Amino acid sequence: MGIEHCMKSVTVFLLLIFSTFSALAQTVYVQASKGSFNDLAIQKFTKRHPKLLLTPTFTGTLNNTFKLGVEHSTLVFTAVSNSSLKGQLVPQAVQALQDYKIDRVLGHVELSIKFCAYILKDESKTPKTVVSHPAALLQISHWVSQNHLQTQDELAGTAVAVKNLSLNEYYSNTLAVGSCQLKYTYKNLELFAENVGNHKKSYTQFLLMKVHKRAQPIAFNSASTELIAKLKGLTLKVE
Repeated sequence: MGIEHCMKSVTVFLLLIFSTFSALAQTVYVQASKGSFNDLAIQKFTKRHPKLLLTPTFTGTLNNTFKLGVEHSTLVFTAVSNSSLKGQLVPQAVQALQDYKIDRVLGHVELSIKFCAYILKDESKTPKTVVSHPAALLQISHWVSQNHLQTQDELAGTAVAVKNLSLNEYYSNTLAVGSCQLKYTYKNLELFAENVGNHKKSYTQFLLMKVHKRAQPIAFNSASTELIAKLKGLTLKVE
C-alpha cells in the first residue's frame, strides 16, 4: 500500500513538472524554414537565452509569420535589417509592418551572413537564372550582374530555394542561393560559388517580438520610421 501511494505521488509530481514546463515553454513562429538563416539565428538566440524555453515553429513567408503570431497570440521571430542593404532595413519586413504593428521587442540577435550558390550536379556550368528570397537577391546583386543572371523570387526563403532545386522543381541551368551550411545537406547539389554577397562581411539583425494587426495599413515610409525607432538602442553583438 505504501509503495502504491509512493508511485502515485511520483506520478503526480512528474505531471506537475510537465505542466509547469508546458506553461513556461512558448511557441515562437519563425520566418522561413529549417536550414535558413532564420533557423541559424533562432538557434543562436535560444543558446544565448535558454531560460526562455522557446519552441520554434517555421512558418514560411514573413506575412504568414505575422498572421499566425496574431491568430495564436504568440511571439514571432523575423529578419528586419541587414548591414549590406541600402538603408539597412529589409524591404519585405517594412512591407509586412505596413499591416502589422510591433507591440514590443523581447529580444534580438545578429548573424553574420555568407551566401553560397548551388547547382544540380548533372547540369551544365553555364547557368542562366538564380533563385532565392528577394532580400537575399538584393544582397548578391553585384555577383548576379557580373554573371549576367536572371533572377527569380522564392518568397518562402533561401532554404526552400535550395531544397526545391534539389527536387528539380526549377528550369534547367538554374542556381539557388542560400546558407553555405546547406552544402552538406543535398547530395545531388554541388557548390557553384561561395561567399557571393555584395559585402564579404555583413550581418542580419533578427527580432523576437509581439505584433498585432493594424486597423488600417500605413505608408511604407511610416512603417520604416517605426521600425528604425524599435531598433534604436539595441546593442549589436556580431560573432
